[in-house]
Amino acid sequence: MLKKTIRRLGALAMVLAMAVSVFAVNASAADKEVVAKKDVTISKTVSASNKVLTKAETYNFTISAGDAVTATASTPEIYAGDLGALNSTTPSISLAEGVKTGTTTITITASEFDKPGVYRYLVAENAGSTDGMTYYNNAKTMDVYVEQVDGMKSIAAVVVDGETNPNTKSNLDFTNVYATHNLTVSKKIEGNQANMDGSWDMIITITGQEGDVFATSVTDRVLRVEKQKDNSYQVTTTVSLGDGDSFIIYGLSAGDNYRVTEDKANTDGYVTAVTVNNVSKDAVEQTGNTKEGDVTVAYTNTKQVTTPGGVIMTIAPYALMVVLAGAFAVVFLTRRNRAE
Repeated sequence: MLKKTIRRLGALAMVLAMAVSVFAVNASAADKEVVAKKDVTISKTVSASNKVLTKAETYNFTISAGDAVTATASTPEIYAGDLGALNSTTPSISLAEGVKTGTTTITITASEFDKPGVYRYLVAENAGSTDGMTYYNNAKTMDVYVEQVDGMKSIAAVVVDGETNPNTKSNLDFTNVYATHNLTVSKKIEGNQANMDGSWDMIITITGQEGDVFATSVTDRVLRVEKQKDNSYQVTTTVSLGDGDSFIIYGLSAGDNYRVTEDKANTDGYVTAVTVNNVSKDAVEQTGNTKEGDVTVAYTNTKQVTTPGGVIMTIAPYALMVVLAGAFAVVFLTRRNRAE
């Protein structure tokens, strides 16, 4: 009797378990909503030093169909992406001057796919022409999962580069590195007749590319290159520097060149000395670039004049020593003679 009861209870438990599982599946299916369209965000970040002023630029992208992949025991079949399901295959992000981040959105329409499945796309950034900018040169894979829900095609998920983290799996983030260096022009005044309150005009010319703009250590002074008669792009600025002053130009790329000189160098009794990154130079005018790193062009103005009587002052200590030695000798000899 007990055995029959146990068998009946076991059978009842199995029936209930099956019923619950069917109910759960049906409830899950009923809870699913049809995602007819899905927006995916493309993000652009320009990695540059804080004080570097980036020029206005439009960053362009191309979306193409990825290669189909045959199903395996552990992975589903992947179809080549249907470009007709996208509202754009050439999205772009325009960043204004000095702006280093931005986004754009593409829209995927589920009804444009032929059938449910996984569809693969490649999203790539087109290389630009800004000197010093390293554009993102690897295409990202974007897999779109399409399901059938209530007889309608629905977008279940978008996965980028196989990411499984639900918070980042659909991120299309592209970061470009903008490699630049800084130019510093400094001033030092020395000498016994130097006017420590004086200043000299430094003339600085930067030759760059169209659209280049440079921030400086003077908050309200921004340098913008302009096209010259010889079709080059240059900007020239004059800055007055006194003792201990310096002027910095931020964001020179490998293709930018500088020319620095001092107005009225070697005049009014001053001698002008120049160093570039602590290496002495013969010429007042210095030219170069910042390909290898930051550059400091340092000018020292020295006015040293020999004071009349300076020679006597120089030998006076030694003369005094001789006189004192003589005096001690006289005293010593006098005492010795008296003692004898």
